[in-house]
Amino acid sequence: MITNSGKHIQISERRYCKKCKAIREQICHKVRYEENPDQEGTLLKKSYWICSNCVTEAEELKVQPIPGDKIRIMNRLLRMQDD
Repeated sequence: MITNSGKHIQISERRYCKKCKAIREQICHKVRYEENPDQEGTLLKKSYWICSNCVTEAEELKVQPIPGDKIRIMNRLLRMQDD
C-alpha cells in the first residue's frame, strides 16, 4: 500500500481464510474510507485482504467515528516529524 506521503507500507496479519478454512497470513492491499449514509458523523472503513496461501480476496467493513480536532492535531504533529 502506498500512503499519501508516498511511503510504501505493508500490513500483514494472521486471519481466518474462508476458502482455506484455517488461520493464514493475509496481506492488506487497499483501505478505503467513505461517509456512512446510514449514520451521520461516522465513516465506513473498507479493508481488502488477500490470503497468501490461496490468493483469495476478502473485504472487511468497519464503522468508525469521524476524527475530531484533537486527533487531527495529533496526526499532524506526528507527520511533522517526517517533514
